[in-house]
Amino acid sequence: MISANVKKALPFTVKHPLQAATRWYWALRKLPAQSLMDLSIFKSVLSQSASSHLRVFEWGAGRSSIFYPRFLKSIGRDFEWYAMDNSREWFERCRAGVDLSGLKEQVHLECSAFPPFWDLPGYTHEHPVPPEALADEVRKQLGVIRAEFEAVVRVLVTAGQESTKAH
Repeated sequence: MISANVKKALPFTVKHPLQAATRWYWALRKLPAQSLMDLSIFKSVLSQSASSHLRVFEWGAGRSSIFYPRFLKSIGRDFEWYAMDNSREWFERCRAGVDLSGLKEQVHLECSAFPPFWDLPGYTHEHPVPPEALADEVRKQLGVIRAEFEAVVRVLVTAGQESTKAH
């Protein structure tokens, strides 16, 4: 048996080669972290929408924030894609990907940076449920997210009203 300390020291690719290979496969193909069935369903829904101008809001930016807009562009759909994320580092990576993909005009990213609960003081992996002391911090973060989400929705509604007036 391998000790727990040795297991912790081993890289992910050694401990879980099949998962690592799958992750590399998706990353190399620039696919979202979804099953092939999910990809098919989303593409079908997006391509068959009756709306002449599609506006999409995605909670959690990522490869899907590039993959689906690229797909919509390839089939000639008029669209705007809005994605919001909580990780500043991940947001910056996504924004760089959007810029490189030539989708700056259609894809709009927002970041509401806050740490995940496992990075908050007092949390340990041995006790994965956040202690009661973290409840106020979690409630505060959720309040910030809700306020920012409502602000984004107001912007989308206003943009939709202006778009309707223009047509």
